[in-house]
Parts: sequence; structure tokens; C-alpha cells
Amino acid sequence: KCREFSLKLLNLCINICKINLLNNNENITIIISLVQSLCSRITIANVGETFPEPAEELRLQIIEILILLVNNTTFHDTNNQLIPYEAITSIVTALSKSLHDLFPEVKRTSAELLCIICRLSPDIVRLHFKTLLKGLSINALHQHAKIRVISIKSLGLCIACVKEDYENVMKDPIIPLLLRLINDKIPKIRQELADLCHTVLISRSKYITSLSKEDLNVIAILLLLCKDDSDSIANSSLSHLASISKLFLYIYAINENRMITNDIDDGEIELNKPTNDDDFNSDYSIIFDEINKLSNDNILKKLLLYHDNH
Repeated sequence: KCREFSLKLLNLCINICKINLLNNNENITIIISLVQSLCSRITIANVGETFPEPAEELRLQIIEILILLVNNTTFHDTNNQLIPYEAITSIVTALSKSLHDLFPEVKRTSAELLCIICRLSPDIVRLHFKTLLKGLSINALHQHAKIRVISIKSLGLCIACVKEDYENVMKDPIIPLLLRLINDKIPKIRQELADLCHTVLISRSKYITSLSKEDLNVIAILLLLCKDDSDSIANSSLSHLASISKLFLYIYAINENRMITNDIDDGEIELNKPTNDDDFNSDYSIIFDEINKLSNDNILKKLLLYHDNH
């Protein structure tokens, strides 16, 4: 009862406050201490304990307070530098554990908080991505549809934070996971999957000059979703492909003497970004035709074969 009342009082206090950390060392110290104290109720367990806080409802309240705290606090200074680093790191570390909580609402709320953190501090998410991925991968297949939906959304935002190790993590376990989600019976899940593919490819377009095989797998998944039984999902997937085509106009094999559909494993696809709006038509550009051909002739067959065997 004491812990419950303390959390309710803390929630009330944060809810009526707007916390500014800019040039305020006292507030920074308070926030770091508060966040670390809350997160310790999830992360610092004694031997034999799953969580220091045994009551699942109170663990849920802790995550909800962290969401409220993040939303009511200015975490960036005028130079867009994150402050305080320690507080966000503590939250991400706690989330890597709370995503495994047996209480479904804690899983769902943790994924919601992770979505916020991805936008707030992608660099910290990138550092902890592999740890977060374990919980997200499990929850993306959870029996409750609401948990699957928010887990897929947060997974997409997390993947968008990854750069250096993108190819490795996509190859295993993410691409196999996405392939399983294509056949989910709930339309919202398949829609979220299409949105995930779009989020990842949009993020990739900001810093790559060529599409890797893993990028092509993501595009091929979008192509599969273009044939979804739901018209809204099929149209949304097609729209996502169209927006991607506007980011990358020309697509061709690095080795011009090699047939583009014959040897995916040995090469990448090089991209040139368009210089003006006249370089592509309003519907689809060269990239869509080539990706379509590429996927239908090679990658798509592999994906369909994977479906048949799983």
C-alpha cells in the first residue's frame, strides 16, 4: 500500500509539472536520481527474484510514470544534445527487462515507452538494440493482438536506429520474424508490418548509397503485402512502395554485364537519388519496375519457398 500510494502521488506531481532541464543542474540531478530509482524496481533484483517489485500492477505504474516523465521533460538542449544521458540509458536498460514481463500490460506499455525513446535518443537505442530485440521478437508473436501491434511498431522504430550492424541483425532474426507475420490473421498486424517495412526503408534512404540484400528482402515483403486479402493493406503497401520509389529513382546492377535477376548474393543494387521532382512520375519510377522484376524472379521465390516450408 505504501509503494502504491507513493507511485500515485509521484504520478500526480509529474502530471502537473513541466520539467525543464536546460541549464538547470539541480533539476538534472533530481531527474537522474528519480529515473534510476524507478528503474531499479525493475532491473535490480535479488537472487531468485524476477523483479524487485513483485506486484505486476505497480510495475505497470512505474512504466506509466516513466512515460509521463519523458513526455513532461525537456531532454534536449539548444544544440540538440541529449541531457541527461544517464536517465535515458537507465530507462532503456529497464525496458530490455520489462519487455519480458509476464504481465501483458507491462509488455504493451514498455513497447509504447520504447517508441518514444527511439525518437528521443536513437543513439542510445542503437547501443542497446540487440538486448531490446530479444523481448520485441518474442512479443511480436504474442497471443494478444494489441501487444503484437505495438511490439511490431516499436521494432520498426528500433531497426530505424541501427546502422553499422543492420545487415547482420536483419538476416537473423528479423527477416524470418517478418516472414511469419505476413500470415498473421489479424489485419492490424499485417498493416503494422507494412508500416515497419516503410519506416525501415525510409530511414535507410537517409544514409545509404546502395540497397543491400536485406533491404531487398524488406522490399519483397512489401511486394507480398501488395497481394494481401485486405484491400486497405494492399493499397497501403503499394503506396509505401511508391513513396520509396520517389526517394530512389534509378536502380541497376553494379556490374552492368551481369543480369540483375541472376546473382543477388554476389552484389548490391546501387542507387542514385533524384535531383528534382521531374525525375520521376507521380505513380511509380524506374525503381518500382526493377524491384518488382528482381523480386518476382529471385527473392520473392525464396520468400514463397520459405512460407511453404514453415
